[in-house]
Amino acid sequence: MANRGKKTNDPMQAYYGVLAGFTVICVLAIFITLFSPKQKFAEMKIIDESQILIHNGQGHQFKHGENKFFEHKTLADVKSMFTSALSDTNNIGPCKTSKNADPENPELEEMEIELPEAYDWREEYPQCV
Repeated sequence: MANRGKKTNDPMQAYYGVLAGFTVICVLAIFITLFSPKQKFAEMKIIDESQILIHNGQGHQFKHGENKFFEHKTLADVKSMFTSALSDTNNIGPCKTSKNADPENPELEEMEIELPEAYDWREEYPQCV
């Protein structure tokens, strides 16, 4: 009974407190991450009014707007439409030249290709612009 009011001089007590605090923060972070009601990235709508309003309100040189083609479509839908993957890695292979187009086919040798001085895709296909 006499030792009730006395503090123990344990040098590890502060360490235990910091460790317990860190553990509680980690458990809370994991809990919030796992049980957060956030929408999955692939299920996000392409036309998001709130994102359009945010962008247009920031004073950029151009304004975002709705596009009827992408109405009611998700990122997963668009990915399958354009057969492309959502990735931040480099998935594009190197350009094939006539020398390395098909190494198994000996008939393909270096071809003489004339490159124009200038090329503007918008002039070549004006109906697409």
